[in-house]
Amino acid sequence: MSCSLLHFLQLNDSQWPIGGFSHSFGLETYIQEGYVYDAESLKKWVLSYLFHSVAPIDGIPVKWAWEASKAQDADSLLAVNERLTAIKLPREGREASLKLGNRFAVLAAKTFEMTYPWGEMPVHPAPLYGWTAYRLGMEKEETLLGFFYNQSVVMVNNGVRAIPLGPLDGQRILHVLKTDLIQLVRRVMEGEISFGNSSPLYEIMAMKHEQLYSRLFMS
Repeated sequence: MSCSLLHFLQLNDSQWPIGGFSHSFGLETYIQEGYVYDAESLKKWVLSYLFHSVAPIDGIPVKWAWEASKAQDADSLLAVNERLTAIKLPREGREASLKLGNRFAVLAAKTFEMTYPWGEMPVHPAPLYGWTAYRLGMEKEETLLGFFYNQSVVMVNNGVRAIPLGPLDGQRILHVLKTDLIQLVRRVMEGEISFGNSSPLYEIMAMKHEQLYSRLFMS
């Protein structure tokens, strides 16, 4: 029996301390402006965010990074990271992603005793995730499913804190989203989602975050 799955579960655990609980990536703006206010609206927002922002911006780079890791192609991996920096237009979201990525790199290197080809370059979580998952023995589909589930957990938990809701509401949302996550993985694998195709509204809400009257999150 291999430890690969256990390593992967550790990578996706909510206690993996890269700081995702500090960032809402615009969700807090949606909540304060009245678009997200209960369990049902939070579920719809998370689902829309996954399909229209996470998948085309970060999900595809996870796939690319997994393929680069398998091919041992560090140059392609670095190129993926550079494209992510260029495509993340809102400053808060871009800086938040790099903060999470740099923390991820330190933790993964020390926990799993891995070396990474980035050197001192700022790095995003998505390529790190894909590169690491392959080296932990995960298949491409498993890697994508784990990534999307991880993103769902972070955003649902942050929504539960900010609205606020009860923990049972959060678990029910995550349970309902499972079939949608499988569908999302299929669409990414089959090329139905293109890199960079996202909704500008998410970016606008992320930009407006710093002007909110009060803020629980950093982004």
